[in-house]
Amino acid sequence: MAGSAPDATHVLAAVRTLSRLELVGESLRSALEQLAQAAPDWLLGLVEPEWDERYGRKVDIGKVPGGKAGVTALAEAFGQDGRKVLAAAWAATPRPGTGRWRR
Repeated sequence: MAGSAPDATHVLAAVRTLSRLELVGESLRSALEQLAQAAPDWLLGLVEPEWDERYGRKVDIGKVPGGKAGVTALAEAFGQDGRKVLAAAWAATPRPGTGRWRR
């Protein structure tokens, strides 16, 4: 039984990593859905063709092909996509005198 503790710890660490990655993907998906409702024209200029596949439905890391390398690639894609959206949001400025954001 002594060998089961490290195995269980390893499994729990892997599950935690996947859960965090799913949380990141779901957070980005939710943000994109909100932006699609609030500023569809603005978002349209940012959307990449592969975003529909990545964020069009619930993010499920358990179905990522390619094993660990596939999960790593997806994590990097989430990061790049999130940075793109944040950079565009930070670059947007309010219209003078209106307090509304440009699209």
